[in-house]
Amino acid sequence: MNPYRGDTNVRARTVVTHRSFHLPVWAAVALSLMAAPSAEPQTSIEPALKAAFVYNIARFAEWPAGVLPVAAPLRLCVANDAVATELERMVGTATIGAHRIVIARVGEGFAAQGCHVLYAGGLDSARARQLISALKDAPVLSISDFDGFATLGGIAQVFIENGKIRFAINVDSVHHARLRVSSRLLGLATIVKDARDAR
Repeated sequence: MNPYRGDTNVRARTVVTHRSFHLPVWAAVALSLMAAPSAEPQTSIEPALKAAFVYNIARFAEWPAGVLPVAAPLRLCVANDAVATELERMVGTATIGAHRIVIARVGEGFAAQGCHVLYAGGLDSARARQLISALKDAPVLSISDFDGFATLGGIAQVFIENGKIRFAINVDSVHHARLRVSSRLLGLATIVKDARDAR
């Protein structure tokens, strides 16, 4: 089920099918699984696919120079052991641009100091709201699988719709965090508008 259907603050984007992202093969496959129909309906999202999404959204995001200086490490913080393990296996010694990738496991307190990306899985409503409030307007790319995370003000959410893996991005939250996300990634996403900016 699409958690954003019927929301007046949502604008669906057309799926891009003919663009090359210049990704490693496994990453291209992961995004294809998220964007395209699959033969077997999905009922849950495997940690490996969540890890692939975290890695790929980081590849297509930009931070202010004062937040992520040239050649500084890019910290991907993960509050989920299974996803963190997959990220460590997947990333290895890879870099994003000139940035070495550091995978940091964080606890439920969501201490995001020094994090550029923060993934938190398995949240309930109270913890999702706590996380979003704690990161309000901070230059941290927040990601979760909590239903409605992007609508509440989180930046990105992965979810299941009609047995397929999808993702949503709140473009207003991206703006408030002073981040930039590539239009190539937005072209694959359900676009969510922040309620505080709705007209």
